[in-house]
Amino acid sequence: GVTVENASWPFAGGSITLTSGAIQPGAAEQAFELKVDKVDLSAFIRLLALDGASGTGVISGRIPIVIRDGSPIITGGVLTASGPGQLSYKGGGTDAIGGGQGAIVFQALEDFQYTGLTLSFDGDAQDRLNVKLNLQGANPDLYDGYPFAININTEASFAELLRSATVGTNAID
Repeated sequence: GVTVENASWPFAGGSITLTSGAIQPGAAEQAFELKVDKVDLSAFIRLLALDGASGTGVISGRIPIVIRDGSPIITGGVLTASGPGQLSYKGGGTDAIGGGQGAIVFQALEDFQYTGLTLSFDGDAQDRLNVKLNLQGANPDLYDGYPFAININTEASFAELLRSATVGTNAID
């Protein structure tokens, strides 16, 4: 068998590195960690083909993975922006939200100048991932730039996302 102890790939303007553990094909369970370093948020969003979303900034973090019976399980993956930036979401379906808190969140996200951004995820990367986006900052055009903390929790099929995304050859540029 082949054991991979260290590997690094250029990714979206930054890099992804296998920092601990070893990939041993055929092992019943194996644990390792990916270090995401200085990835360009705008390139990352483009790779994931998130319609209506754009952003600026640089994100880094760690993604612990356990491969159990062939399934990659992510536990406590966290990516954090290293400084302020901008996040914009002008997606379809926001009209259907109607009034209330949801509408305000989508209004804020039309031009959100963040001072803090954290993306955390857990789950089976071949099935469902629980994704949490935590933002602090403001939209200068909403309530005179009143500061907001926005928490968005969603469930995503990571495998579907990768299949529908333009990842493939574009991820490693």
